[in-house]
Amino acid sequence: MTRAKKTHINLIVLLFVTIAFAVIVQHYSAKENTNQKTKTDTKRPDFYLSKAITRVMDKSGKKHYELTTERISHNPNTNESKLFKPKITTENKNSTKWQITSDKGTLPDHQEHAILTGNVVTKKFSLPVISNENSIPADLTATTDQLIYDTKKQKIISQGNVTINTSSSLVTGNEMVADIPTDTMEITTNVKANITPKN
Repeated sequence: MTRAKKTHINLIVLLFVTIAFAVIVQHYSAKENTNQKTKTDTKRPDFYLSKAITRVMDKSGKKHYELTTERISHNPNTNESKLFKPKITTENKNSTKWQITSDKGTLPDHQEHAILTGNVVTKKFSLPVISNENSIPADLTATTDQLIYDTKKQKIISQGNVTINTSSSLVTGNEMVADIPTDTMEITTNVKANITPKN
């Protein structure tokens, strides 16, 4: 075999090797891009709203509760909505108004509860609140690290550094359960109370 023919065959082999290498590199590059895109998409919301207000009605058409938030974003991969500065307000049959605020919250899809965290404050008002609740003193103010609000049963379940303030008492503990329909609140575990007697 002549040297020119050998050189020609070597060039053909080198060409095939180069093409095969390019195909392999392109395949793994595309696969890496797909994986990277999937990782990015898991954190990307499919929608978000600013200054959102949600009103949920009961079967009789009366407002069950209202959720307002500075921002809400929904992630379809985790099936939950993230809330920024949420405020939940509700009222029972005794016309007692309850209000819950926090720094942030999570609202799982198809679930009947909201999880609120960061500077969580629960207030109970027996007097009518027309427009500005800050101008009317609350009968009761409870602070905690985190709570779960059962939107169906209208129950508040809180664990961790619970403090309840009223005009005549200060109660602290680790767990709290509040039942909004019956206007009752129970605090348990490591309970400490400071009560000021009324004259």
